[in-house]
Amino acid sequence: ILILIPLFLKHAFDIINKIARTHVLKINYYQCLLYLKMRLTDLLQLINDLNTNTKFYLKINEQILPWGKLTIENDKCLLYPGKIAMTKNKLIKLVAHIHGRGIPLRVKVNEQEIPLFGLQIREDSRTAVLM
Repeated sequence: ILILIPLFLKHAFDIINKIARTHVLKINYYQCLLYLKMRLTDLLQLINDLNTNTKFYLKINEQILPWGKLTIENDKCLLYPGKIAMTKNKLIKLVAHIHGRGIPLRVKVNEQEIPLFGLQIREDSRTAVLM
């Protein structure tokens, strides 16, 4: 089963409503993507029902790499590729005591930070790809 969740609807509608109240705008899908960057809270809600052994990967420049490391830095959550994929169990243990989980998720590769917008879940292989 392949599930693709490109947007976070509640967050999206809140942002669009705020914009619509102050501006008369014609908003298309790509303009919405500029505002809908994934937060740590969004990720935790999306993976809530997944098996604890689900492994996470990062899609970077059309390459799928194991997500190996997580750091919190300057009000953002940085994800780094590694050799071994992080599991849901390990992720939950890492963020269990973090307060203020509404921080944005970004992939850090070659000193460049790339925002994340979605999650692809593959239940048959127990993997999830952040993109």
